[in-house]
Amino acid sequence: MTNINFPDNPSDGDRVGLQVYDATRGVWEWDALPGDTSAESLLENTEIISKKLEYLVIAGGGGGGQGVYGYNAGGGAGGYYTNRSGENQGGGVQSLNSGLMVYSGNVFSITVGAGGAVNSNGSNSEFGNGLRTLGGGRGAQADGNSGGSGGSGGGGAYNRGNGTGTYAQGFNGGTGNSPSGGVAYGGGGGGAGGAGANAGGSPGVGGPGLYSSIAGSSTPRAGGGAGGGNSGTTGGIGGGGDSQQPGVANTGGGGGGEIRYSNAGAGGSGIVILRFYGPVGLQVSAGLAYTQSSVGNDSVYTFTAGTGTVTIS
Repeated sequence: MTNINFPDNPSDGDRVGLQVYDATRGVWEWDALPGDTSAESLLENTEIISKKLEYLVIAGGGGGGQGVYGYNAGGGAGGYYTNRSGENQGGGVQSLNSGLMVYSGNVFSITVGAGGAVNSNGSNSEFGNGLRTLGGGRGAQADGNSGGSGGSGGGGAYNRGNGTGTYAQGFNGGTGNSPSGGVAYGGGGGGAGGAGANAGGSPGVGGPGLYSSIAGSSTPRAGGGAGGGNSGTTGGIGGGGDSQQPGVANTGGGGGGEIRYSNAGAGGSGIVILRFYGPVGLQVSAGLAYTQSSVGNDSVYTFTAGTGTVTIS
């Protein structure tokens, strides 16, 4: 993959290196400068389609905590990473418009991470043989594991620490509280857009996710799961599970922690979204589940499960 800085809103005839923008087709095309005989010769004998690509890669959310005492925490959201201009990556880091250009014949690997089971971290998502987002951390168990670290960290329980998030992917989980009169609560799982809330006299709310319009309308994803205890609360906006509820599928939302003597929720599965500037053909291997749509003249491919490759045709 080659990173070249291209303008976000090009006009017809704009040139970057040997590429010129065709506004009618909505694509960058190879075009030699007059007098550059070596480049002209190359381009006369080579037909290459180039496209600018934006991507959003979210890992599976962590499962909520569940144990004997019931004072357990919410799972953290799956790691969230995008290169879409004007939008944030997880953990409060603004996306850099890298102008990623892809070409006919390029092959990229894709893995969509599964949500974590109760008391387990989520699975990683990957794109392009190098970009990896980490599964969300599990929620802590008052009588077992501390909150897991990952894309976003799982919440802590009253005597178990919270998990930490990963730079440019997500935030930390909230802390649990100390028992008072036999009552304690777990912290909320961290989200892509904010830390999970610390538990006080009630469970910690899950951290918020982030909004992206990469697939069209602005949609929140990667919210943290809610903490649990003697009562419940809400998960973070963007698919975080309420107490004892699972994270929403294909958002990377964390699972909600156990309400006492009940069950916790599993983490939500991740997602990979690719948006090409202008129409493009994509050959997708059998191992990937996906849908294709259009936003204006742009082509959007949304991958919801599996592992495989895509080839630009």
